[in-house]
Amino acid sequence: MLNDKSKFLTMIDRQQFWNFACDLYAQPHVSSELLALQNSLGANINLVLLLAYLSHHNMMIDAKFIQQLHQQIDSFSQTNTQIIRATRKQLQGSETLTQTEQAEIKKQLLTVELTAEKIEQDRLLSWLATLSIENPKLNSLKQSPCLVLIEQYIQQLTTLEKEASLPHSIKNFTLALSSI
Repeated sequence: MLNDKSKFLTMIDRQQFWNFACDLYAQPHVSSELLALQNSLGANINLVLLLAYLSHHNMMIDAKFIQQLHQQIDSFSQTNTQIIRATRKQLQGSETLTQTEQAEIKKQLLTVELTAEKIEQDRLLSWLATLSIENPKLNSLKQSPCLVLIEQYIQQLTTLEKEASLPHSIKNFTLALSSI
């Protein structure tokens, strides 16, 4: 029998999570901070957004499961989402296309990229539901664990934990989270 926390994780509405992620990403400074984490540390933005979503619902998973989620989604992302993104970015300055043609192709590729991002989120939710059923360390917290979860994830991405630090401006991300 599932406990209330596990029930919550298996019942997360995918569209509700997508909307939450889009709303949070649209907040001032959030997209730039997430892109900085992605570009400098290889963070998966969808995983960071999932950690924020869990935080928003006062839920926390331990570092071991964050690492497992990263490994699983990173494989999908490298072979799908990142290839689409790289193709879209390579179009900039193409000498064989007009600006109008570039814009149209980039628009179509962005639609495909967003579809891949949504699939990433769906997979994260599916894996999370599986992990949560077996995870006795799933905790409900009285305070927002967002910064703690993101710090754990960043430490996993860095090779020297002593040098791992959360950029000061990422705190804007947690402020944005509290406004949603």
